[in-house]
Order: sequence, then structure tokens, then C-alpha cells
Amino acid sequence: MKVKRRMSVLIAVGLAVVVCYVVQFDGSLHPVGRALAVSIESSTLVTPTAVFNDQDQDAVYVVLGGPRTDGRFDTSRVDARTGQQSRVGIALGPQSGFSPLVEGEVRLAVTGLSIRRPVFHLLSFPGGGGPGFHLVDSDTGLAKLTIGTGATERTLITRWVFNSSAGAELRSLAATDAKGKYIAVISRTPPGWTLYLFDRVIAAAGPHST
Repeated sequence: MKVKRRMSVLIAVGLAVVVCYVVQFDGSLHPVGRALAVSIESSTLVTPTAVFNDQDQDAVYVVLGGPRTDGRFDTSRVDARTGQQSRVGIALGPQSGFSPLVEGEVRLAVTGLSIRRPVFHLLSFPGGGGPGFHLVDSDTGLAKLTIGTGATERTLITRWVFNSSAGAELRSLAATDAKGKYIAVISRTPPGWTLYLFDRVIAAAGPHST
């Protein structure tokens, strides 16, 4: 009887270890407060990028792929007020008037458990090396993209995660234009891609109803 009990305990521990080191979950993104959520049609597997034009400050342009034969890029112009889209071919470069959205002050916070867990590898890079273990970030709980600090902190987007190492990737999805007018988050969703667009001033001031 004791042997069976010990076996049951070992099996339970083994299953727990498998769950903790193998099972991972990254839930869907949920915008908080006032935001546009726009589905972007794009067949590319590479995450589309967002650019901003100083002469058209009521819109964000989402670049859908590489250059065409004429050197221009297919983009989806997204009206920041209505979410209406229109296809536009644009030129990119220092003299084009378009500038990429860049990493801003958006931060990642996790309400739950954040640890560094060991993961087995056969080869290590860079530098090479044989089998061994390396540490990776592991988040379990509610992951939040936030702006501001302390009393002024506001949550933009949330996602439930389990044993997730995608925190840095989620943080890298958020970018703002050089004028600091908008915050854009582009994420892959089952239909294709979704652009979540926040007015930076409104986001910093506090949550609004959608």
C-alpha cells in the first residue's frame, strides 16, 4: 500500500514538473479603456510595422510587407478617430515624411508570479557548448502593458499568461510616434493581425469607456 502511495506521489510530482516546464499559455490581448481595435488584412507572417506622417496626424499607417517593384510600400492607412482603413502606396526613407513608431515608455507588469526557471538545451549559443540548462523568464498571472508610474500609472492592455516567456515580445509590440501622439500595439490574431491604437494623452490621463 505504501509503495503504491509513493508511486502516486512520484507520478503527481512528475506531472507537476511536466506542466511547469512544458505547458505554456499566452491568452488573447484585451485593451483597457479607450482604444481602437482594428483588424489588419495581411498575408505576411512578419509582424507589420506602423509608421507616422507629420502631415497626416489623424492617422497611423501600417506597412503590410516589403517594397513593391516600384519601390513603394503597400500600407493600410488607419484613421485614428474612426478606425476606417484605406490602402495606400507610400515611399519610405529620410525624405519621405514618414517615420517609424519607436519604443516608448510603455512598461510590462505582471500581477502574479514572475521567476527565472531553468530550461534544458542541447546546444548553447552564442559561443557554442554542449547540453545544459539556461534560465528564462517565466510569468504566470495577469500581464499588463502600462504607461506612467505610481499614481499616474494606467493600464493599456492585459493578457492572462501561464508559465510564459513572451513578456519581452509583448513589450516589444508597443511603440509610439516621434510626436508622442499615439501608442500602437500590433498583435497576431486568428483572422490575421490586430492594431490596438491608443491616444497617448488620453491613455496617460486615465481610462475612458470604449
